[in-house]
Amino acid sequence: MSTLQKNHQIEILRGISILVVFFFHLKMDLFRNGFLGVDIFFVISGFLMALIYFDMSTKEKVLRFYKRRLDRLLPAYFAVLALTILVSAVITLPYEYRDIMRHGIWSDVLAPNIGFWTDNSYFNEQQFKPFLNFWSLGVEIQFYLLFPLLIWIYNKVKPLFYLIALGSFVGYVGMDIISPKTSFFMTPLRLWQFVLGFYAARLMLTRPLRHPVIGLIALVAMLALMGTVPNVNVGLPLWAGLLSVLTAIVIVAGLPDTLIQSLPARGLEVLGKYSYSIYLVHFPVIAFFIYTPFNGIKGVPDVIDIALITLVTAVLSVASYHLIEQPLRHRDRENGMRRNKIYAVTVIFIIALIFGLKPLNVAKFSEGERQILSAWFDRDAYRCGKIKRLMTPLSDSCLIAEPDTQTDKVALLVGSSHADAIKQKLSEVAASHNYALRLMKLNTSLGQGYNAQDVLNEAKKYGVSLIIIQNPPPAIYHDSVDLVNPVRDLLTLNAKQDNPLTVAWVDPVPVYSYHIPETYFKAAKGDTQAQSQIEEPKTFEGYDRDIAAYTSLDSINSPHFQRYEVGSQFCRPECIRVDGNGNLLYFDTNHLTLTGAQLLEPVFDQLFTQSK
Repeated sequence: MSTLQKNHQIEILRGISILVVFFFHLKMDLFRNGFLGVDIFFVISGFLMALIYFDMSTKEKVLRFYKRRLDRLLPAYFAVLALTILVSAVITLPYEYRDIMRHGIWSDVLAPNIGFWTDNSYFNEQQFKPFLNFWSLGVEIQFYLLFPLLIWIYNKVKPLFYLIALGSFVGYVGMDIISPKTSFFMTPLRLWQFVLGFYAARLMLTRPLRHPVIGLIALVAMLALMGTVPNVNVGLPLWAGLLSVLTAIVIVAGLPDTLIQSLPARGLEVLGKYSYSIYLVHFPVIAFFIYTPFNGIKGVPDVIDIALITLVTAVLSVASYHLIEQPLRHRDRENGMRRNKIYAVTVIFIIALIFGLKPLNVAKFSEGERQILSAWFDRDAYRCGKIKRLMTPLSDSCLIAEPDTQTDKVALLVGSSHADAIKQKLSEVAASHNYALRLMKLNTSLGQGYNAQDVLNEAKKYGVSLIIIQNPPPAIYHDSVDLVNPVRDLLTLNAKQDNPLTVAWVDPVPVYSYHIPETYFKAAKGDTQAQSQIEEPKTFEGYDRDIAAYTSLDSINSPHFQRYEVGSQFCRPECIRVDGNGNLLYFDTNHLTLTGAQLLEPVFDQLFTQSK
């Protein structure tokens, strides 16, 4: 294979990768699978590491490898990180800046992928995450840390090297079933892609296979996969594996010279040349353009925004490449010790910057505004948490809390994010009645992710005697989801058991058509429309209409079923959204804060008392 194919096709692949990732982050429908461009980068990275740094025979060569990789990545990385933190402190709300602080620290210590792995999933789009694209750089850097060890294993014990790659892929596929975020973000489960690129390099050097037509077919298939497959998120490991193999085929087989020399290919090569700087810069730029308070990065850029985002990204990327990336990459190569000290000081400086800007971020708001904004903090950890999910992969539920004294009484909570919002207060009351509390893992209402038999099976597995169900108002699903018949199905199956369980239905809380913290915040800023929304009353009668579909549950005649109304706790007769101390009862339109869940304590106490 000629030098032309070796170098130019890699730059073309890089150009394609950064282009589809960029368009994906702009939320263009045609590039809905553009996130797969990152998988191409991983394969290319493994290929280049094997091609350039295969000889790791001495300690000096290993140290030189680390120095070159750090000089290649860190200067521009830290510059974009620091600038993004500075801008974020100026424009964001305090609860949003708290996320910036956490992700900034994870990114600063070169582990952004782990930081995003620890995040909640359900409220992702409501959070402001300008560092989201950094996750793949964390994976790359962590791969570089492992690379010398992998080379040593390859040279000494080849079967073990390929066994590691196989184990990584099997883990990637298997973990996708248990915890898709773990499969997506964690480096050990991505190693197989780097190894695929590594193997492509070894194959190309030992047995060159020049088949440009095959390479072209593979390239066309890659583009089709990233643009035409309706929903790659379904069965992601299959599609990621296929795309990675196609990338390796393009690298090994090459591309036709006529294509490489064409104008579009040359344009892609230019993008490939600047791809690292573009990748660093583009997502923070997009995030700042579409950011709105309380809504994070939910916005979709219009045509003018796209043009401005493209222009700003281009200018910043070129500046980063020529002023930071290239000069610092090649300057003073021999003075590695001094450079390492600079990197260490930079890490400390960025941490100091993150905490130093927090007072500036908070000082923008009055005490009343800060109290409103604190509603987002007034929440428990989402669902079961990562560790509990991973420690019990074969279970459909997790243990939320158990009383101090040993007990064989277990309650099982079933429901979506609305049930999740009440779990902490429910667990406290359960413990006071000597009950342990478990929660179904999936964030779905009964009848969606789990059917009646699933719930009963889980209850039997853990000796549950009490099942507690809370579904949201039907309006949340635009009245298109049947939330009543699954309860009837559960009671029918339960009645057929030798020892029927107690089933308790907890009515949903009042919900609103507007984001409560956002509306109160705007009203505090003098927004008259927001003030009128707050003053428009929601009454007990209005709440009753919201949950009218659930009144049919009153006709269920079963000694093992009880319905518990909660409307009187919130609507007296007007429904309240703030407690007597000015603390909000909701952190969005329909989810209770921990403060709001406190109002349900009498209902929960009655529930457990009657279930004994």
